Amino acid sequence: MMVFRRITHVFQHTMHVFWFITYVFQHTMHVFWFITYVFQHTMHVFWFITYVFQHTMHVF
Repeated sequence: MMVFRRITHVFQHTMHVFWFITYVFQHTMHVFWFITYVFQHTMHVFWFITYVFQHTMHVF
């Protein structure tokens, strides 16, 4: 009976570890998505500044 309890305990522990890894992975994906989002946004702003700058240069 003790062996069975021990196996159950190990199994629960494994499930917790697995759940934790899944949780961390999802969190990492969110962070990664956020970085990608910010990067794209930054690129748009950069492109806009470049665009305005070129136009300003044409005026001068």
